[in-house]
Amino acid sequence: MSKVTHFRQFEQTDSGDLCLVNTFLAKYRKSLEYSSCVRANVEIILSQKGNASIKNLSMLSKCCSQRQIERNFKSEIGTSPKKFSEVIQFKYALELLKQNKYTLVDIALSAGYYDQAHFINSFKKFTGTTPENFLKQSSKRV
Repeated sequence: MSKVTHFRQFEQTDSGDLCLVNTFLAKYRKSLEYSSCVRANVEIILSQKGNASIKNLSMLSKCCSQRQIERNFKSEIGTSPKKFSEVIQFKYALELLKQNKYTLVDIALSAGYYDQAHFINSFKKFTGTTPENFLKQSSKRV
């Protein structure tokens, strides 16, 4: 399966299957197929837990323009840097949620969402359910 096909599979699953993201990231870290510009920008996105704008990527990586970053992501990863950042941001928020130590407001702000409502909307987009229902379902599985 190509790297582009692999990430597009994640985009098409609105259920938010994080196993695909984890698999993508594992393959990405082992792969040398990505250009130095894409690798630099992915590392910035990962280090900032998904809270990097394309403008900031362009300034921090110093490897290419904003438009070039978008084109490189689309051709090499199969998605936009914005979508990739959203996934990483959600993944970080989900990790905080699973710890069961923080309020939704704390998680939202720590993960870089504007407020709790923004976090909940994003959560629903990726999982199809609210954080509260997700936790209830998760505890039933254990």
